[in-house]
Amino acid sequence: MEFLQACAAGNVEAVARFLPAAAEDKRRVVNYAHPMNGFTGLMWAAKRGHVGVARLLLASGADAAAEDARGRTAAALASDAATCALLAAAPPPPPPAAPAAPKWVPNYLVDASALPPIDLLRADAEPPNTADQSKPSAKSIPPSASSSSSSPPSARPKVDLSSLQEIVVYLASRFDADERSIVGAIHIPETVSIASMLQQAYSELDILTEPDSKIPTIISRLDNVKRVIPISKKQYDQMAALHFKHGNSLIIHQN
Repeated sequence: MEFLQACAAGNVEAVARFLPAAAEDKRRVVNYAHPMNGFTGLMWAAKRGHVGVARLLLASGADAAAEDARGRTAAALASDAATCALLAAAPPPPPPAAPAAPKWVPNYLVDASALPPIDLLRADAEPPNTADQSKPSAKSIPPSASSSSSSPPSARPKVDLSSLQEIVVYLASRFDADERSIVGAIHIPETVSIASMLQQAYSELDILTEPDSKIPTIISRLDNVKRVIPISKKQYDQMAALHFKHGNSLIIHQN
């Protein structure tokens, strides 16, 4: 995420610090795409008009033909003539390396325990009759096992669903709130705080990652008329119900 932020900010020195020395590792870094919107560092540089960052990424093996979640390439997102010209002259990325051939193992090194018995390798051999062994006798079943199978399952605690509020969660760009995608929904009690609601979203939704402590978490509220209203960190201790009415959604800005 910090690599994408540096590309979007146009900081050439910061972007260069993220690039490893090995060519293959360098191509893997420069072609990293955001898991939600599919944006790469080259796309952010093209969209923001940072031709210096775009030139560095292309020289490091960035794929100019890569597409985001909406099927757009970096050239389609470019905002200035210099970046468009640079992307138009970009060479195609090198083909991926061919997978290594499976290693041949001689017979004398094969694990003998993984082979079938020698009797079963004969053409006229029949598999042993295991019908009688597949059904254990009643004597072999311990009393504790037979009695536990008939015991009723423990009852689950009842939950008052009418006291829960559904909050739809979006993941959005730190730089563009319109670049957002739905990642799931959580259900919160009426008395929970905004901070607890945010922590619940991180713990329940797999696609969300815990934010870096160096980068402050930015959240917003999407109300019923599609207005994006920022939530201040000074309001995190307040009840979520004061801000998030029925039908409102939570937007988490993470990249």
